[in-house]
Amino acid sequence: MTLSRTALYDAHVAMGGRIVPFAGYEMPVQYSSIIAESKAVREGVGMFDVSHMARLRVNGPGALAFLEKVTTNDVANLGDWEGQYSLMLNENGGTVDDLIVFKDTDDAYRVVVNASNHEKDVAWMRSHLPEDATLTDETDETVMIAVQGPTAGKLVAGASDRPEAVNAVPFFGSIEMLVFGIPCYATRSGYTGEDGFELVCAAERGIELWDALANAGAAPCGLASRDTLRVEAGLPLYGHELTDEINPITAGLG
Repeated sequence: MTLSRTALYDAHVAMGGRIVPFAGYEMPVQYSSIIAESKAVREGVGMFDVSHMARLRVNGPGALAFLEKVTTNDVANLGDWEGQYSLMLNENGGTVDDLIVFKDTDDAYRVVVNASNHEKDVAWMRSHLPEDATLTDETDETVMIAVQGPTAGKLVAGASDRPEAVNAVPFFGSIEMLVFGIPCYATRSGYTGEDGFELVCAAERGIELWDALANAGAAPCGLASRDTLRVEAGLPLYGHELTDEINPITAGLG
């Protein structure tokens, strides 16, 4: 099996990241140590390459009805620049995937799904897609960096051209801005149980953003510490607490 690489791969190697196969990608499992990286996120600020997670756009007059059909949460409740955790279920109630839906404005939504389910999720969604909605996969054209920890918001706001707006973004809220002069779409979300932002920018500027965040004090962190942090926070992982055969009630998400 040929493994893919995110646009940040060279930066990981340059920083001494230990690379392992994960969900079809070559990803850094750790840099310093799991304990040190976990401590950085719990006490300060760390950053993770989460570009392997799939980033999808759903647009068109039928976008809302489509997302209401294929996800379990009530997308109609979202205001502009708001998001929600949700699930996609199969005909038997098993979990196709867990995901986050973000609304930009009317008829314009973004969906983030798990890397291990990327192709399956896109196929599932396309099988239900109406003629008045479009589904665009932007995963390969972008990178996503999770900046996490109690001082993550301060770092991102300080690097932004819209610091006051950044500070006002609620959990699962989103914003478009410049970060270190780089156009970014950002959501106040993460997978660590800490405050933070997930930053999406064009792939060709990904290493520039990664290096700028590191120079500003964000510690590079790998998949191992991310898994430790999410377990401590009680967050489910597809393939463990969620599968095609586990329904939301059994998983404690009902």
